[in-house]
Amino acid sequence: MTENSQKKIIALVKSALSGERAELAENVDVEKLYKFASRQNIVSLIYSGLVNCGFDGQSAESEQFFISTCQYVVTAGQQDDYIGEIFREFDANKIDYLPLKGTLLRELYPRPEMRAMGDADILIKVEQYDVIKPIMLRLGFTEDVESDHELVWYKDSVMIELHKRLIPSYNKDYYKYFGDGWNKAERCADSTRYQMTKEDNLIYLLTHFAKHYRDAGIGIKHLVDIKLYLEKVPDIDFRYLKKQLEKLNLWEFFNNLQKTIAVWFDGGVEDEATRLITKTIMSGGAFGTAKASNVSAALKDKKQGQTKNRFERFLIMVFPSYDRMSEKFPVLKKCPVLLPFLWVWRLFGVLFKKEKRDSVPKFYDSVAVLNAENINTYERELNAVGLDYRFEEDD
Repeated sequence: MTENSQKKIIALVKSALSGERAELAENVDVEKLYKFASRQNIVSLIYSGLVNCGFDGQSAESEQFFISTCQYVVTAGQQDDYIGEIFREFDANKIDYLPLKGTLLRELYPRPEMRAMGDADILIKVEQYDVIKPIMLRLGFTEDVESDHELVWYKDSVMIELHKRLIPSYNKDYYKYFGDGWNKAERCADSTRYQMTKEDNLIYLLTHFAKHYRDAGIGIKHLVDIKLYLEKVPDIDFRYLKKQLEKLNLWEFFNNLQKTIAVWFDGGVEDEATRLITKTIMSGGAFGTAKASNVSAALKDKKQGQTKNRFERFLIMVFPSYDRMSEKFPVLKKCPVLLPFLWVWRLFGVLFKKEKRDSVPKFYDSVAVLNAENINTYERELNAVGLDYRFEEDD
């Protein structure tokens, strides 16, 4: 993406948040902009900026933006309704719960639909899941996959992620700090709802940002979340914040994020770190790119003294581990012997489906980038913004 394109997108985001008109330096390629906004899950945010800047929001040219934004409004309302039902049932049945991320952050935006949520995140206590499951079924939700840190449910177009822990256990350095997260929770009065202090909530948002940034990349809305949090949540204790972020080795990264926010929204001066952060945020979707994900996985292996050649990585992608396959095929948890048959089933799907996100050529393309030069460059760029994989601290 060109520097002019980056500046145009930042101007539109800034306009959406402030309500002020921004002067765009050149004509807008609406179709190309829509594709970018869709990948980043910020269609409503960009559309608001376009309208503020004098763009005809109901023209034939903007039809995709207009329809998608209307859908965002409907989805946001539906999410709020279903989340409210869950919270009421949890309170009535003495279920402890802690709302996370977008569920809380929406209120910081000018309009709720401007902060799109792919899912709603709620921390629960695993020992209460036997009570939670029948409640979710009674509310009309369907149980989906289980991952290392989440139990996923859906109803209509709404997805609910019930977190077993705040951070996946395989993000060892960050998981060591948080544990399951309940040690950071404070109970709200007259409710089984919990909350974190404003400082701990910010620390969690920053850690979540850093986790995705170093593992594959992260998108615009997550930087906007942090900007609005810093701007609208008063009296944050920065001495406590600094102490905790230093424990997580994230204080330098946080300072670079603040500088990047200043560059984007307040005329701050660019430096190497802010340019790298902007490039990473603009280069992929809401959660980065497949290429970055594969390079980061190779870097993690290198940090742990493990090496895999490209063919080995190709085989891992074509024949995922039992844990990865169990997320896609929950029947494996009851019948592990089905794993070889499901590998074959998955491979046939990859080879013969006409419309597919995964394919053997794409698998091979994604590992073709795994050479020493790319891995070392990825590590240098992480270090330049204040990030690393510090596995020696996990012992």
